[in-house]
Amino acid sequence: MFWLCQILAVILVTCLAILHIEIIMIESGSFLSLSSPVSTTDDFCKYISLIWHGDELDYVLEELSKQERQSQPGVENLSDKILYAPNLQIVEDISQNRPRRIGNLQELRACLESVQHAVGHKILASSMILTPDKMQQAVTNNPWDALMGVRPMIFFHAKVPPDGVTIQFAHSGVCYQGWHMRIALKRLFDCNLYSTNMDDLPRSKEAAAAKILPLISNNVSGVGKGDASAQGRYIINPNGTVIDRKNNLMWQRCCVGQTFDGNTCTGEASTMTLDDANAAKVRDLSLRSILGGHSQSWPTFAGHKDWRLPTIEELRSLVWCSNGTPQEEAWKYGCGGVGNRNGSYQKPTIDIQAFPNTPLWQFWSTTNSAYSSSLSRAWVVYFGGGCVSDFAGSYKYSVRLVRENKQL
Repeated sequence: MFWLCQILAVILVTCLAILHIEIIMIESGSFLSLSSPVSTTDDFCKYISLIWHGDELDYVLEELSKQERQSQPGVENLSDKILYAPNLQIVEDISQNRPRRIGNLQELRACLESVQHAVGHKILASSMILTPDKMQQAVTNNPWDALMGVRPMIFFHAKVPPDGVTIQFAHSGVCYQGWHMRIALKRLFDCNLYSTNMDDLPRSKEAAAAKILPLISNNVSGVGKGDASAQGRYIINPNGTVIDRKNNLMWQRCCVGQTFDGNTCTGEASTMTLDDANAAKVRDLSLRSILGGHSQSWPTFAGHKDWRLPTIEELRSLVWCSNGTPQEEAWKYGCGGVGNRNGSYQKPTIDIQAFPNTPLWQFWSTTNSAYSSSLSRAWVVYFGGGCVSDFAGSYKYSVRLVRENKQL
C-alpha cells in the first residue's frame, strides 16, 4: 500500500509539472477566438473576435491609450478580468457588406467568460462579430481537418510561424487551439484581420520592433544567366525553365496557370486540390498499359514531357530568405525566424529573378504527411513566409512543376 501511494504521488507531481509548463506557454499572446454563450453543437463557434492576453494585452492597452486625443476606441470592463473594445474592428467577414456586430454586453460577457477561464488571466477582446459562415461550417464539421496542429488549449505548443494565426474554439466542452496561415483565412474562411481605428496595430512588442526594420533588398540572388557562375545556383534558360545546379533539377519558372512571355510570368497562378494536382499521375497509371508504359502526365513544356510535382525536399529547397535566415529555421518558423527575431524580409521567399511573380501562397508537394494515415494530406511550402506545413488535400493551392535535369 505504501509503495502504491508513492507511485501515485510521483504520477500526480509529474502531471502537475506538465500542466504548469503548458500553462506557462499560454501566458502571453493573441489568438482568434470562436465562442458562444451556449454549448450546443450548432452554436459553439457562433461569434469571433481577436483576444489579447499577458504582455501583449498590456502593450495593446498602451497603444490604445495613445489614441485618446485622436480616436480612442474605448474599452469596456465586462468584469475584472474581461476587457472589451467595441470599436476596435479587427476581424472582418468579407462575405458581408458590413460587419454583423454583437451589441448585447450580457451575451458578450457570457461568450468571453469561458475564454477567460481557459486562459486563466485577464483578456482583452476586439469587437465581436458573427463568425463568417464558411469558417463556422469548416470548424463545426471537422476542426482537425480545417486547422493545423489542433490540440487542447493547455497542451497547445505548435510552432506557429510569424504569418500564422492561432485560433481557439470549444468542442464537446473542451477548449482547443489550432492555427492557420493568415493569408489563407480570407480564401478559405471569408475571414480577414485588419484595424480600422489604428494604422496596422502591432499585436506584440516584437511585432512593433520588426515593423520598423528595413526591408533587405534582393541584390544578390546567386543566379547566373545563360551560363553558371562560380557561386550561381540557378541557370535561367530562355525557354521559361531554370536549372537548379545544387539539386540537378529543372524547374518551370512560372506556376501552373501562368504564361511565360519570353521575359517574365504573366497571368494568375491556378489553385487546385491535392487530388486535382495528382490527377495527371492517375491518368498516367490508367494509360500506361495502352501506351506501352510511356505516357505523358503534365503538358509538354520546353520540349520536355516528364514534368511532375516536386517532393517536399525539392520544393522547400527553393525557400530563400533575404534577411539571411537559414533554410532550416525558415522551414519551421518562416523567414522572420523564432519570434520574428530576424526582422523583415522580401516576399515571396524565393529567388524572384529565377521565379518571377511567384504568388504569396502555399504550393503542393507529393509528400504525404507523416502525421496522418490518410493519403489525402500532404506537405506544402508557403512562399509568403518560407515555412513548411501539412494540409488536408481538400484545400486549393498552387503548383510548380519540376523534372530531373538529365542533360547535366
